[in-house]
Amino acid sequence: MISFFPFDKIRPGQKELMADSRSAVRDGKILFAHAPTGIGKTAAVLPPALEYALDNDKAVFFVTPRHSQHILAIETLKMMRKRADKAFVAVDLIGKKWLCPVPYIDTLSNSDFIQYCKVMQKDNKCKFYKNTVEDKKMTDVAKKTLRKLFAVQPLHTEELFYHCKGQGLCPYELTMRMLKRANLVVADYYHIFSPARAAVMERMNKTLDDIILIVDEAHNLPDRVRNLMSARLSSYSIKAAIKEAREYNMGLAEERLDGILAILNGLAKALKNGEEDYVAKDLFVDEVQTLGDYYSVLEELQVFGNEIREDKKRSFVGSVGAFLEAWLGDDYGYARIISRQGRRIALSYTCLDPSLITKDIFDDSHAAILMSGTLKPMRMYIDLLGIEPTQAESKEYESSFPVENRLNLIVTDVTTKYENRGEEEFNKITKYLIRCINAVPGNVAVFFPSYEIRDKIYHILVAQALNKEILLESQDANKEDRKNLMNEFISLAAEGCALFGVIGGSFDQGIDLPGEFLKAVIVVGIPFAKPDLEMRSLIDYYDKRFAKGWEYAYTYPAIIKAMQAGGRCIRSEKDRGVVVFMDRRYVWTNYRKAFPSDFNATATKYPEKYIEKFFS
Repeated sequence: MISFFPFDKIRPGQKELMADSRSAVRDGKILFAHAPTGIGKTAAVLPPALEYALDNDKAVFFVTPRHSQHILAIETLKMMRKRADKAFVAVDLIGKKWLCPVPYIDTLSNSDFIQYCKVMQKDNKCKFYKNTVEDKKMTDVAKKTLRKLFAVQPLHTEELFYHCKGQGLCPYELTMRMLKRANLVVADYYHIFSPARAAVMERMNKTLDDIILIVDEAHNLPDRVRNLMSARLSSYSIKAAIKEAREYNMGLAEERLDGILAILNGLAKALKNGEEDYVAKDLFVDEVQTLGDYYSVLEELQVFGNEIREDKKRSFVGSVGAFLEAWLGDDYGYARIISRQGRRIALSYTCLDPSLITKDIFDDSHAAILMSGTLKPMRMYIDLLGIEPTQAESKEYESSFPVENRLNLIVTDVTTKYENRGEEEFNKITKYLIRCINAVPGNVAVFFPSYEIRDKIYHILVAQALNKEILLESQDANKEDRKNLMNEFISLAAEGCALFGVIGGSFDQGIDLPGEFLKAVIVVGIPFAKPDLEMRSLIDYYDKRFAKGWEYAYTYPAIIKAMQAGGRCIRSEKDRGVVVFMDRRYVWTNYRKAFPSDFNATATKYPEKYIEKFFS
């Protein structure tokens, strides 16, 4: 029996996942665990990983795509610490910017913040850093606070903030010093799958072969890594940089930026609105060379950017310099694309291959566990992340939720397929939505493949007989707006309302609405990505590497997103709910390969009859 398990009872699927995790960690394997919501994944994988780490001088990294997911891991660790017969240190680590107490710092880009922080530390201008570190040593008040933090850990970053706030200390510096004794770190993907990893490993005095890596919500990993490795330059950001250079009387920078804007306009001269094209690496480099030596231009802009950051934290000038540096990267596994949307021109250096980073990380780690409720087809993730099949163990675990608590329906009479989109098809979808929403005794979340389709159907629907209030997710909503909308949705649970959102928006992933707060989810259409040059590049690249371009780049990701949206409905073993997939293509055989093996759905043209019977 694992001494760290935080609960009195172990669920059947959870017990199996614990045993498989123990074997993977012991044997240095990489476990791919497709484990549905409710199995208790976090509590299953942390105890065996931590136990092995303590016995073998290793460290566990539990990485997630969102800060909100740190909370569950830390709460689990708090319960484990109470029951443990061994002491351990666990640290919650988020991005340095989000640990900074300087007012309004969260408005900066990551690159701006990093440069600003370097300058402030170097010039001894940050009061929080000065209160924490003096002559490279911790101050007395920082030492005292650190001892207190070790005594009460594990802590959420918000709790650590509370302890630092009254003393005027830098939460990041204290967190990094806690890393020296950490046996387990809850972190973001960024801390492992970016250059930030080097600083974290150095603080811990560890290398990757000392690390047991646990990746939560692992279906997000390939795209997140691709985004981390990509860079973008727009005419908007260059114009902002020109204005900034003029404000600071940086004539040379303004001259360089005027030239770069002219180059961007020249490269896009033949493009009409909405068009895009590939750009050769050397073509852009040669154009910039007409302004001066390429390396000199990028270094000048970075130096000017640092000067500006000393005054106002962020710098568009510095960001242009950072893009020029990124543009010099390799061609293999990347696409270089220029596009025009109205007056805005953008030049992108887009990563197509996450394995350029992930392969070496997984090869060098002692062991890894990748888990998600939507990790199918698992061979796709093994391929995309560059993991040797002989190192991988793939396992699908059965849900511990009663099957009778969930009703899955596929409406086979409609589709959002491009050639079918029109007034007639949208009217049919609207009628099905009204029938389904009216049949649900409570709240319904409806997710569309785009805001455009959502709004067209909404305008048809508002004039018809829907017995629930409709709440619309806003495309431009900030954090406070999203929170208020969710609170309103919850407050209307008794009478019932319908939230109209978009897959890829704010509410199709990462929200938990247990019990009475959400009775049904309706997914309208299939959320295929826009078939732009980046998507075509991905398809071609994956075709050459795996002979599965359409599946890996286009089809499976869309089905996985739909499944994630449907998963908002059943979040605990006591929940009962309906999930409706409103598109005939969900019954196609090649799409169903991304479905869980226990996914049983009824194809129907009369969904409201099944919904009424289910809730009666």
